[in-house]
Amino acid sequence: MTNVRWIVAVLFLPFSIFTAIIRIIAEGKAVQILCQFNYFRIRKTGKFISEMINLLFYLAMGIVECICVVKEHLLWDLKKCWINFAESSISLRAYSIYCFESLFYLSEIGYILIFQKKNATSYSLIVHHITTLMLLFYSYQMGAHRIGIVILVLHNWSELVVCIGKALLSLGHYIPAVYAFLMLLIDNI
Repeated sequence: MTNVRWIVAVLFLPFSIFTAIIRIIAEGKAVQILCQFNYFRIRKTGKFISEMINLLFYLAMGIVECICVVKEHLLWDLKKCWINFAESSISLRAYSIYCFESLFYLSEIGYILIFQKKNATSYSLIVHHITTLMLLFYSYQMGAHRIGIVILVLHNWSELVVCIGKALLSLGHYIPAVYAFLMLLIDNI
């Protein structure tokens, strides 16, 4: 099983680099196309496309993590997350999710540091991603990966709402953006 995990980890690294390159190309091409038609200003278009890419990631990972939680039988009884958590072995599904999430957050940090215009939001996002990486690493090292997957489900679905709000805000639709952020607050209560 250890060899399979190394193969998964080695395969995810080029995939992460590939997604970062695709993101840069997609944002650049979409900005060029939409600006030719005078549809958006450049600043708004880049932010909107960036949030849509994040939205697709969080949607896909939220679905995959929900499937993992159901397959691991953690959905109906959260007490199973804590039974022998230090001695339990991680499933290949959960390990793949941990690898993919970690590489996504690493590529996001690199993308923000290298390509995005720096402002207060970008620095808080970097701190958010570093904190998420530390929590992922800590839960993996402690063997608490079952509860880690459940927390990732909640985290990614909340991030989905944030992406919708930020995308609406970048387009200048303030009232729907406020509703999206209110949904986030209600969801977290």
